[in-house]
Amino acid sequence: MVAAQAAKHIKKSTLELGGNDVFVVLDDANLEKAVKIGVNARLNNAGQVCTAAKRFILHEKIADAFLEKFTDAFKQVKIGDPLDESTTLGRCPRRMRWKR
Repeated sequence: MVAAQAAKHIKKSTLELGGNDVFVVLDDANLEKAVKIGVNARLNNAGQVCTAAKRFILHEKIADAFLEKFTDAFKQVKIGDPLDESTTLGRCPRRMRWKR
């Protein structure tokens, strides 16, 4: 119905139809918690999930602080051997590990 109304009035429109999962952080959010959840929302299953957060919408009052903390959190991510315990991105869950 939204697309029909936009077309009727020849208005450009963008519809959220999935595949671009949004992560919204408002100005009253606990930033430490929002960053931790945001990083996990983006990197769950090495980011290879259709519901992984792809667009982050931040209230302007907290945007700079969130981005600084979020960037720092991503810098802590270690990519490496999925069987290495120190790897934090893409590590195999214990139940899926195989013997070397």
